[in-house]
Amino acid sequence: QNLNKEVKVYPDMLYNLFSGYGEVLRVKIMWNNRERALVEMATKEDANKVIEYLNRKCPFFGKELRLSISNKNSVNYKSGKNMDEEYKKLTVDYRNAFVSTLWGRKRRNCFSPSRLLFVYGIPDKYEAIDVFCHFLPLKPDAIQMSRQNKMFALVRFKTVAEAVEALAYKNNTEIAIRRHIRVSFSGMDPELRHPVLRPSEEEIAKEARRRNDNGDDGDRASRGAGNKKRPLHTQGSSGSGSRTIGKLQHQK
Repeated sequence: QNLNKEVKVYPDMLYNLFSGYGEVLRVKIMWNNRERALVEMATKEDANKVIEYLNRKCPFFGKELRLSISNKNSVNYKSGKNMDEEYKKLTVDYRNAFVSTLWGRKRRNCFSPSRLLFVYGIPDKYEAIDVFCHFLPLKPDAIQMSRQNKMFALVRFKTVAEAVEALAYKNNTEIAIRRHIRVSFSGMDPELRHPVLRPSEEEIAKEARRRNDNGDDGDRASRGAGNKKRPLHTQGSSGSGSRTIGKLQHQK
């Protein structure tokens, strides 16, 4: 039932994982017991969908997620000048987040965790090597760009655990200036068919040098783009009116 103490898990990481199944309102990691967290969804249906697809099916930084409905009605947010800064980071309100309102309410196909990730929002001028290198620190195995629409790609990892971590870290990250990608689990066969890119070490090193020379972190159209996270949340009073809570635990 313990979170991996060697990895600091923050609300944005859980938001990135849960938002693929519904609208996330608030996330709270327990200050006095960081082995647990509360994830508040917009509706009971969203909470049940999360449980259906993730409960005991999702390896999360070395632990298996265990989900159940909490007896709490909402996530409470406490504020104060004398509060520890680390404590403030553990409760986040996503109700006014641009991503939450835009993405959380859209209908989508939902799938349980797999080692194949669906990525969209890719800039038009980007090639497979650009997207692959965006995930490079998380050790992707291969990539396949969509033939019909270059805004879409499939990124494969060697294990489901690696894919889950990649989604937690890279969902909603800035791949180019004012261009953020969305990442979700794919329901397709991980054994990708042609064309599949597996860049060599030489190709990756060449791309890294190009990025370094341009100072753009991969944006072919302009300079200065970083691998930044879109501001997801506004911290403040939690208010009322929530419908349900997702209760999160981890076990080995």
